[in-house]
Amino acid sequence: MGLLKRDSSLFEHGFIMFISLIIARFFGYLFQIYVARAVGPEEYGVFGSLFSIFLILTVPTGTIQTVVSRFTSEYNIGNNYSLIKILFLKSIKRLGSFGIIGVIIFAVFSYPIALFLKIPSVFPIIILGFSIIWSFLTPIPEGTLIGLQRFKSLGIATILHTTSRFLFMIILLSLGFKLNGVIFSFAIAPIVPFLFCYFKLKDIMKLEIPNTNIDVPSIYNYSYPILVVVGLSALLQNSNILAVKHFFSSYQTGIYVSALNISMIIIFLSTALTSSQFPKVSSLHSSNLPSFHILKESLVYMIVFSFIFIFSCTFLKEYLVLFLFGNEYVEASRLLPILSVTMSIFAVSTLLLSYLMALKEFIFIKKLLLISIIYIFTLFVVHSSINTIINITLITFLGVISLSIWSIYKIKTK
Repeated sequence: MGLLKRDSSLFEHGFIMFISLIIARFFGYLFQIYVARAVGPEEYGVFGSLFSIFLILTVPTGTIQTVVSRFTSEYNIGNNYSLIKILFLKSIKRLGSFGIIGVIIFAVFSYPIALFLKIPSVFPIIILGFSIIWSFLTPIPEGTLIGLQRFKSLGIATILHTTSRFLFMIILLSLGFKLNGVIFSFAIAPIVPFLFCYFKLKDIMKLEIPNTNIDVPSIYNYSYPILVVVGLSALLQNSNILAVKHFFSSYQTGIYVSALNISMIIIFLSTALTSSQFPKVSSLHSSNLPSFHILKESLVYMIVFSFIFIFSCTFLKEYLVLFLFGNEYVEASRLLPILSVTMSIFAVSTLLLSYLMALKEFIFIKKLLLISIIYIFTLFVVHSSINTIINITLITFLGVISLSIWSIYKIKTK
């Protein structure tokens, strides 16, 4: 047997998601570049720290999307489409209320957050809090599309996330709302992809609801470890930005965030592969069929692209920074080589962890929690320079990928 099994459709679906994410990320970078050039490094540093909070607030998104896609995939195998509708409607009702509660709680803590990040006003933080509602709602239709393996529709929805945000941002800035307008675009733009996904699921929504019901306890039991893994992944990915904003100037943060944004391009290839890998592994696992070949295929694509990406960020670093962010951010080029290696390691780790979650194997959680605690503690104790923070992050991500490999080895040798 060869290393790659092309019958998995992983390449086709992964390619669809990769192209979608490239287009989406293009508008995401236009968003970042537009804001960076409009406000300058200092204000962009403030925006960067708020954007990191936004990414942490999307922890429910990753959790809900993973859980919904996992159970949708199981129902799809047995052609239980009515159960998919029940799962969708119950999730909307329950998680929508959680989103409203989240907005209120976040508003209460807006002042201490502003103090920690040294932001003079709480208003952008309160505005950002409204995005929590969409963190609970948008992953439901998107997770359903993943479980049904409707990747073309999911790809369009992915593009709509950043294009709608970009357009709303331009409109709000042109109306004179400045940073608050930029942040408000995060709160209102998700309605566009949500409505699109709902429209693409109209065949499911037209079905009658049967007398049978879904196994809610099993969904909750699967949700808890997923929430922990996704939450820890978000903290690992974004704590470094919050530490930089807390201990260094807004200007230095702006330089760091610009370099980090370029280095995180590799994360979006990982997202493309995990979104196509996950439902395939879930389906095979539910049918008691081997799935390791799916992971091997994903890793080949991921590792090859990572080497190309690291090479580009090492030898074309000045051109990348100047082209994307301009002369004001040229200092960021010196951070690109090490950051590209760091984020490539993390990208491979997410691929491995996604495979384990699709198998419902969570033997790594306690160790991942320990690594995360040590990482955050170290960031806030050892922070002599931005390079020190990057080195701590690199060492931590090496620990995460080692843990992922060990966990897969353990379940393979059971």
